[in-house]
Amino acid sequence: MAITRGLAFLSNFVSKTARKVDSALDTLKDKVITARVVDISLNSNSSIWSENGEWQGIGTIQFQVVSEPTSEDSVASSKLNIAKPLFPNNKNYPLVNEIVLLVKLTDRSAIESISGATSYYYFTPLSIWNHPEQNAYPNPQVNSTANSQKADYQQIEAGNTRKVADESEDLNLNGASGGTFIENGNIHPILPFSGDYILEGRFGNSIRLGNTSTVEGLIQNNWSKNGDDGNPITIIRNGQNPKLEPPGWIPTTEDINEDLSSVYLTSNQIVLNSGRLVFNSNADSIIISSQKNVSINSNEEIGISGEKKITLLSNRVNLGDLNANQSVVLGDDFMDQFELLLQNVSNLASALTTSLDWPGGAPVPSPNIPPIASTVQSQVGKIMQVVKKGQLLSKVSKTI
Repeated sequence: MAITRGLAFLSNFVSKTARKVDSALDTLKDKVITARVVDISLNSNSSIWSENGEWQGIGTIQFQVVSEPTSEDSVASSKLNIAKPLFPNNKNYPLVNEIVLLVKLTDRSAIESISGATSYYYFTPLSIWNHPEQNAYPNPQVNSTANSQKADYQQIEAGNTRKVADESEDLNLNGASGGTFIENGNIHPILPFSGDYILEGRFGNSIRLGNTSTVEGLIQNNWSKNGDDGNPITIIRNGQNPKLEPPGWIPTTEDINEDLSSVYLTSNQIVLNSGRLVFNSNADSIIISSQKNVSINSNEEIGISGEKKITLLSNRVNLGDLNANQSVVLGDDFMDQFELLLQNVSNLASALTTSLDWPGGAPVPSPNIPPIASTVQSQVGKIMQVVKKGQLLSKVSKTI
C-alpha cells in the first residue's frame, strides 16, 4: 500500500511539474520570438532615427516576425515593431534581412513609472548560413525575390553566400538605414582549431585567441610548425589574403605573408606585418629597448631625423661596415694641431723667401727656393683663413 501511494505521489508530482514547465514555456513563447530586420537606425540619415531617440536610439531595429510575414510597407508604417540592442557594450548590429532573436523585457518607462511596461530587445544575428559576412534571409512574401534570386538562395543553402546568377537582384542588406554595406561574396570564414576563441568581422578581419595545433585535416595552419601543441598564440588580422578564390564558404587560416595587415603574439615574440608600419607618439616618447640586439634593416634607404639632435651612444660605433676598424678623426683637436702646423709651415716659408745662395763665397738671391716658398706661404695663408673660420668642422656631427 505504501509503495502504491508513493508511486501515485511521484506520478502526481511529475504531472504538476510538467504542467508548470509547459506553462513556463507558453509564457516564454510570448516573450521570445524570431524576427527579420526590416530597418535599423545607424545614423541621422536612417529613416527611423528621429522617432527612436535619435542618438540614444542607435542600433534600434524595425522588425517583422518570422512566423507572421507581412509586406514591408505595413511594417514600415507600424511603430510597434521596434527592438533595441540587448547588450550596450557589444555592438554587433544586424544587417537588413538578417534574423535576430527578440526577448521582451522591462524598459526604461517601466522603471520610471513603476509599471509593467515592456519592450523588445534583440540578440546578435542568428547564424542562418553560418557565415561571418552576412546571414540574411529575405521576406518570402516579397515578389522581387521570386525568380532569379530563388536559385541564389538554393546556392546559399549549399554553402555559397555569393550571388550566382548574373540576372539576379542584389539582396537588400541596407534598407532605408543609410548604410553602405556591400556583400563581397568571397569572404572566407576562419577555420577554428580545438580550444580556439575567434571573433570575425564581416570584411575579412578577425581576432583569434588560439594555440599551436598540429592537425591532419585538409586545411592546416602555418604557425604550428614549431612549438608544442597548446602553446598560446593571438592573431589579429585586418583583411584576408586577396588571392583567395571562390567559393567563399570554404574556410581558411591566417597567412602572415599574404593577409593585408596582421599582428601575431606568440609565446616569445610579437610580429607586426603590413604594407606600411607607422609608430607615432602624440605626447611623449617612443622607446625601443632590448636585452640583446636592435636591428633595423631596409632594402632601400633608412632615414633618421631629429629637429634638435641625434645622439649615438655606445662603447663602439661602426660606420659603413659591421667590421669597420678605421678610427674617426677628432675634428676640434685635429684642427688645433693642424693650425699649429700651418703656422710653422708659414713661418718656414716666410724665412725661405729670402734664401740666398753662396756661389764662390758671395751671397746672391736663390733662383729656385724663394718663388716656391712664396707660393707655399700664400696657400698656407688661405688655408689658415678657412681653419680660423671653422669652415672645415661639421656644424652637425659631433664625437668625443
